[in-house]
Amino acid sequence: MKIRSKLIATYTVATITPIIIICIVMAFKTINQSYDGFIENTQKEIHQINNAFNAFFDQVRKNVRFLSEMPAVKNVPLEITNYIGSPKQANARTNSPAEAAIHAAYLTFIQTHNDLLYVYMGG
Repeated sequence: MKIRSKLIATYTVATITPIIIICIVMAFKTINQSYDGFIENTQKEIHQINNAFNAFFDQVRKNVRFLSEMPAVKNVPLEITNYIGSPKQANARTNSPAEAAIHAAYLTFIQTHNDLLYVYMGG
């Protein structure tokens, strides 16, 4: 092998070897940074979802407390219509004044809380 060929091979190896090492190191750094960023962003998203669930259940808890503290609901007479068992047509406005008051209170509540579809009372 000629000296020229040996020099070209040596320079080529001397040039390519550091480039390959740098590429490998940069690839590992990029992978590690991507992994760390993914973990960090995932934890942030989970924290936001957890906060959203907590806010939702806090609002539900406040709504239930508010509805249960209404005077019409607190003082429910025993003779209100029971809809358990055989199917009956619910008409709370005409059944009794107590049922009409509860129905009016729940109707007002649902009209001011657009995110709710129904409000029920059970015993």
